[in-house]
Amino acid sequence: METISTNGLKAKHKSFNCLGVTTVSKHATGSNNCVLAHYYSYEYKQEPDPSFDSEQWNREHSMTLLNTIPKALEKLPNAKFLEPEQQFLKMKVSGRTVFGVPDLVAIEDDKIYVFDAKSGKKRKEHSYQVSLYALMGLANRYATKIGGVFLSYGSKNNDFKDIELIELGDEKFVNELWNPGKRDQIKSLMNLMGSGHEPEPNPSKQNCKYCPWNSRCSNRFKEQEPLELF
Repeated sequence: METISTNGLKAKHKSFNCLGVTTVSKHATGSNNCVLAHYYSYEYKQEPDPSFDSEQWNREHSMTLLNTIPKALEKLPNAKFLEPEQQFLKMKVSGRTVFGVPDLVAIEDDKIYVFDAKSGKKRKEHSYQVSLYALMGLANRYATKIGGVFLSYGSKNNDFKDIELIELGDEKFVNELWNPGKRDQIKSLMNLMGSGHEPEPNPSKQNCKYCPWNSRCSNRFKEQEPLELF
């Protein structure tokens, strides 16, 4: 019996089976390390979350990115910025595909620079996400070295015109973040994807809160009422 009901879900075509960079980064940082959830995300299209306002998110992200571009150009005036269609990145890990689309990618002197715009709160996985994009750029032979990875955060206070651009570091930073232990962790995760054997669930308040499979999972975390001791 499936722990997550797939009734009515549409399976991805096998050539499109993949995990997104966001999912992989969340697993690496522990903000969602339920392998069962990732197993289903690898093979099935997720249903839209009715509580998530995608139109608002798209608007806020677009405004943040729009106001990030001038800062990126100022930072790298001589770099070549890739066209959007060139920024679809794939990488094989344990024979399975990781897929992602960074916001801005620039190349200069055979070094790759990646910028990722965020319109929400700062989260630990953001650093892993933009750093993984840079590694994927190397895997796709866009460059041979990582020149820098950047996060930009927009503020609602001034319609996302006030941008905080954070330069995280270069190749040394990326390799320290994605150290051998973290890489092995993701290799182990990807080994389980598409295996035909459903992994054990790991329900917790953290994992289940924003899990796309929450409403379909028979093992989802349920808040328990405190015991009455008096």
